[in-house]
Amino acid sequence: MSSDDEHPLPEPLTNEKRAELLEMIKRERKKNFGPDLLEKSQTADSFISTVQFKIAVDSIYEISDYVLNDMDQKILPVLLYIKDETILRKETRLPKGSPITDGCFRYIIEVWRNDGELLYERNLRHPPLGWSCSDNMFFYYEDDN
Repeated sequence: MSSDDEHPLPEPLTNEKRAELLEMIKRERKKNFGPDLLEKSQTADSFISTVQFKIAVDSIYEISDYVLNDMDQKILPVLLYIKDETILRKETRLPKGSPITDGCFRYIIEVWRNDGELLYERNLRHPPLGWSCSDNMFFYYEDDN
């Protein structure tokens, strides 16, 4: 038995089958992105501008605390409190309808470089018991409970 018999090549697509597959893909895209999104979006940039939208971040998060020791500081640690129930469920991986308990991740600690790059992010159930930063170092202490 030759290797060609073991792994036969697939039949080439006919024009009919190709058209059928393209129609199926278009139907799926329309289901996911709306009926005229594909007609409006001819390039990647126009697609992104069509599907993106702005939200008021302060309706989702609240800045609970931050560490700013001096204006020359290279990093800025920020503690965010999650206000939005949908985001809270997502971050804690709670199924829809389950009660939000004290064990949920209600806080997010982020460390940003002063040029806007996010360096560190972690979900927390409670605010840190203590935290600070010095030059390029950030440290915090959290309760294990």
